This record gives sequence, structure tokens and C-alpha cells, in this order.
Amino acid sequence: MKVEFYKSIIDAIQNPIIILNETEIFHANTKALFIFGETDLIELKKSHRLSHIVHELKNLKRKNIYQTFITNHDKRLKYEISLENISTDEDISFIQFNPIYDDHLFNELVLLEEHNKKMFNNSPDGICLINNENRIVRINNAFEKLFNYKQADIIGKDIDELIVPKEKINEVKDLFRKLNNSEIIDMEDIRLTKNNNELNVRIVSYPIEVESEIRGHYIVYKNITKEKKSQELIERKDEFLDQLFNRSLFPMAILDRNEIILDINEMFEKIFKYTAQESIGKSINDLIVPDNKKEEIDYFKQTIYNSKRLMTKTVRTDKYGEPIAVEAVGNPVIVNNKVIGMFAMYKDIREEVSIINELEKQHAYFKQLFDKSPDAIALLNQTNEIININKKFEEFFEYSLEEVKGKDIDLFIIPKTSQKKANDLSDSVINSRCTVNVDAVRVSKSGVSKPVEILAYPIILNNNNFGAYAVYRDISDRKEKEERISKLVYTDNLTKAYNRRKFYHVIDQEISRFERYNTPFSIVIFDLDDFKKINDEYGHLAGDCVLKSVSNIINKNIRNNDWLFRWGGDEFIVLFSNAELSIGEELSKKLQDYISNYTFIKDINVTISCGVATYIDSVDELLYLADQRMYKNKQRKKDH
Repeated sequence: MKVEFYKSIIDAIQNPIIILNETEIFHANTKALFIFGETDLIELKKSHRLSHIVHELKNLKRKNIYQTFITNHDKRLKYEISLENISTDEDISFIQFNPIYDDHLFNELVLLEEHNKKMFNNSPDGICLINNENRIVRINNAFEKLFNYKQADIIGKDIDELIVPKEKINEVKDLFRKLNNSEIIDMEDIRLTKNNNELNVRIVSYPIEVESEIRGHYIVYKNITKEKKSQELIERKDEFLDQLFNRSLFPMAILDRNEIILDINEMFEKIFKYTAQESIGKSINDLIVPDNKKEEIDYFKQTIYNSKRLMTKTVRTDKYGEPIAVEAVGNPVIVNNKVIGMFAMYKDIREEVSIINELEKQHAYFKQLFDKSPDAIALLNQTNEIININKKFEEFFEYSLEEVKGKDIDLFIIPKTSQKKANDLSDSVINSRCTVNVDAVRVSKSGVSKPVEILAYPIILNNNNFGAYAVYRDISDRKEKEERISKLVYTDNLTKAYNRRKFYHVIDQEISRFERYNTPFSIVIFDLDDFKKINDEYGHLAGDCVLKSVSNIINKNIRNNDWLFRWGGDEFIVLFSNAELSIGEELSKKLQDYISNYTFIKDINVTISCGVATYIDSVDELLYLADQRMYKNKQRKKDH
């Protein structure tokens, strides 16, 4: 068995290490216990935080997690957490916690992990994050694929020693010094893969500055090997530019310095109805600029003469005077630092303008519905930030529009315990374009919990996501009625203990927990000794009073996660969560003592007989064993 071997090695490691197999955690070194604030492995296994870490690493397949741990001395320890397999034969893995001592770099890593993870990992370009010693902190999937390195193999290594040709090392070191001087590098160069294959790459490198101090650097590698080869072909084929010009999806014109047309493309002819013969040699202003837009001419010309790019939405006319809404773009053509002409491109935006006009009409209808709705409504943008709220929202949640506009709605009305679930809901609506209809609890500005039905749906136009509507309906009355109904359905009317129906509902949950986490649970069945004599001697009212007192005593003295049920007559069941047989027997003995030491009405002497059993694989077997043990204990009392 290799387990003891692994334990001995890991106990000697200074960083926190936890060993686990497919089903459980079976060892942790002293440092791991320390950061979780536990003294032994049993307590560590109960840690919800550790369970969450294991879930993310094993089930969600996350490579790294960045978390902060606070020790008993209020010291903050920051770690990069990862999962590694050390024995495929025995399915043994370990969770390692690598310390990060640079707070600012840690914060940058967390930000990258939480907010830019998708963009970082899914970027088609290789990205590397390095520290101030030029050592690798993290790489993305594209970097691994581009250079044929695995992240686990190169973390902490000098990036230049891995991928820079030896003859370029000194030159590259000079570039790194520029980075430390806050200079941004944008260049093309040669880099090497793990197999020493040369790549032509474009390198964009810039420092990460926090409070005017450089904390690390991003380096982006774009593979331009194919582009280099293509560029060589392009340089030998002058006709490529002509093809690009003529096949553009947008109308384009080439103009000289005086805005005389030198050439137009096919799309220009199609949109503006002028042929090349009709256009070349003419002023573009005379052909397509309407009289009410002539004042734009001088401004456009001056902008181009100043070597600036121009883009604006305006109106032009075709050969027959038909107005065309366009987005006009002008780019100067510069030779030897002198503007000799320009490219003019026009995007037909008539459909876009029509949509905007229609939206403005719809907005008028929506505004009245929005403002007068009896439900609280929030209008959100693509990043879950509030654009507008209606009057009912202000009344219900006690926030004014000025307080929340432009801010993430989840920062205001989400209970702390529901942040993760609320973030997932927002993501499913805004990013996954799902409609959500759920019951939840939100909080007002004054801290009042508000049971609400939430209807949230994305705003989509032309397959583009513009944000979401979130409607909150007050369901306080409905929830109150549901609670009353639930109480009637699941509670015994006399003793106020839970009834049999509730027992089977609760025990199903306990069985699920047992099957998933191997968490044991036990029950005790008990009844009152000689209860018939109490009814016969003192009357049924006194008997009922005794039953209610027994229920109150038990409820006050069981643990918060235990349950009391009236099984029938004078028979009760207590379910002990997370309790093996020995614990169940110990707790059962305490309950017997509480009953026998209590002074009941009319000084009636009350004792109970108990039978304890632990769940193995059958509810019927559990009930049978507990019942048999109760009657054996009752008979034992009679025999004595």
C-alpha cells in the first residue's frame, strides 16, 4: 500500500497538502490543518470550504483556485490551489496549496480568475502572466498549444529561457528592462516551441501597474507564421488590393486631395446607382452629398488634412436623390508624411435607423407600463448594472434610482447567503439568454427580507444581447399561507411534534445524505410506560397534558439538527442526524433522564422506554430494530 509512503512524504512538506481518493479525504499535513483552523482530520472532513474546493477541482475540472485563509492570529495567507494525480492505480490525488506572497499580484490573479477566466483561457492567442523576476505565474490554453508546454511543467520558470533563441537572450533582456520602465512592447520576433520549432510571433507585452508600482507583466503571443508567408505572397501580387477593394461589402471610393473620385467599387455602384464612368473625375460632394449636409464638407476635409481618421453617421443621396442613412468613414492616404488623398467608405444603416425609430415608439408604450406596474421592475445592462427602476421598485426595496443607477443589482438586494445562487441566475439570463422564473428572498435597504417571485428575461435585438428585465412580485401573503398549510399537513395537532408524513419526508433527505457523503443517522423509538394507567387514573385530559409536556421536554433538549415525531398514541420517534449507534444511545439515555426528572401535572410519575437503531440500508429494518429494542427494554423493566 502506497498510502503510508505518501503520508510520510507529505508530512515533511512545509506547504499545505491534502491527500484524497475517489471517495474521501484520508490525510492532511499539519500546515493544511492549520490554515483550515482544525486540529484533526475528522474535523477537517466536515469543512464546507474544503468540500467546495474539492468540488471545483474534481467535478468542475478547474486547474487552479486562488483563495485567502485567515489564521487564528488574523494573519492572511494567500494560496494558489491545484489538484494533482499521484497514483492512477489507486486513484490517489493530492491538493496542493502554493503560497503567493505578493498581495497585489494575488489580487490580480483573483481578478483574472473570477472575471476574465473565459477571455483568458479562450483567447486564440497565447497569453503568459509573469512576475517581476520574469518567471511564469500562469499561461492560457492557447500558450500551451502554441509552444507545446504544460502549465504544471513551467510555472515558476524564466520565460526567456524556455522560448527565446539563445542568440536573442541579451536583446530580450533589454526589452524586459523596458517593461520594468512601464513601456509597452509591440513587436514581431522569433520564438521557439518545446521541440525547438521556430515560430514567427507578434509580441505585445505590457506591465501590470498597481499604485504606480509594477507588479508583473502580461505577454501576448500571436502566431503570425502563416501571416508572414501570406505577406510575402501579397507583396508579389498587386492585384490583391484591387480584389479586396472591389469585393468589399461596403461602398468605397478612392479620392484625391481635392476629393475628386479616382475609383469606386462595385458596392458603391450598387448603393448609390452611379457607374464608374459617371463617377471617376467628379467631386464626391457633388454626387452624393445633399444640400442640407454641405456644411459637413469643410469639417471632413480639414479632419483628413490633419491626418486623422473620421467616422460619423450622416445622410447621403443616390443618383436619383433618394436619401440613404450611412455611417461614413474617411481614412487619409499618407505618403512621405503628406496626405495625398483618402479612402471613403459608407455603411448603409437604413435598417438600423428604422429599428431605432421603431424602438423609440415601443419605448413610449413600455415606459407607461414600466412606471405603473404593480410589480417592482429593474432594467439591467449586459453587465447586470441597473439602467432604470420603476416607482414600485423604489417603494418595495427602499432605494432611489440615484442610489443604484449604474451599479450591479446583486450588490443591493441579495442576502449574503444567496450571492452565489443570485450570480448564477444573473449569468443564465444575461449570458445564456435564459428566461428565469423562481421564488426567492431579497432584502430591502432597511434589511427587511422580502419573499418574491422573480421573472427575469433577456433583451435581445438582432441576435444581440442588450441586457435584461427583472420583475419582482411580492409573495409574502402566499408564503405565509403556504407555511400555515405546511404546518397543518406536517404537525401533530395535540403535541405540536412533527407527524408521520413529515418523518418520511425527513428520512428521505437523511438517506440521500447517507448515500452521498456516508453520513450516519440513528433513531430512537420510545413510548410512555403504563400510559393507559395514567389515562385511567387521572383522566384523558391529564393524559393529553402529559403527552404535550413530553413533546415540549424532548424538543427543548434535542440538538438543532435533530427531529421529533409523534408516531401514534403515546409513541414518539427522535431522529438523530449525523449520529452513529453509540451517539444515539447516549442521546437517548439523556432524554430518559430529562423525562424521569421532570415534575408533571398532579405529580404524575412518567418514564419512557426506548429503542435505538442506526440506518444501514432499509427504513423498514430501521423501524423494526428500534421497535424491538424498545419492547425488550420495556419488558426488562417489568421483569425487575
